[in-house]
Amino acid sequence: MRPSIVVSNYRIVRKILIAEDDFYILDIYKSAFAGAGYEVTTAENGEKVLELLKINSYDVMLLDIMLPKVSGTEIINWCRAEKSPAKNLLIFALTNLDEAIFVKKVLDQGANGYFVKAKIEPHALIERIDAAIRSQNK
Repeated sequence: MRPSIVVSNYRIVRKILIAEDDFYILDIYKSAFAGAGYEVTTAENGEKVLELLKINSYDVMLLDIMLPKVSGTEIINWCRAEKSPAKNLLIFALTNLDEAIFVKKVLDQGANGYFVKAKIEPHALIERIDAAIRSQNK
């Protein structure tokens, strides 16, 4: 099932779920994506992420791996399960864990990409996410 895309004033509005437990970082990304025209929903823990994914559809999710209550890796596994309503969701890990073995594990579990918070600026992240959405919609 593809997420619905809302057309507002002839502009496509993309829906993003940002899962991050650090309020400061969450606020930076929320503002950046809202400023880029995204409809932004946020969650501060993994339990809330799962609740939101069960009742809403999104074009993309930025997912901190070290979330309280339910980890990012558990969320990826839930999303990639055969009967998950979020099976085809674009998922990008956004974390400060930068070890190659950990990156490989997250990508092997089904994340579409992996970004290290300390190494990417919000505008560059938005460009990469936009490109991924365009590629998926072709």
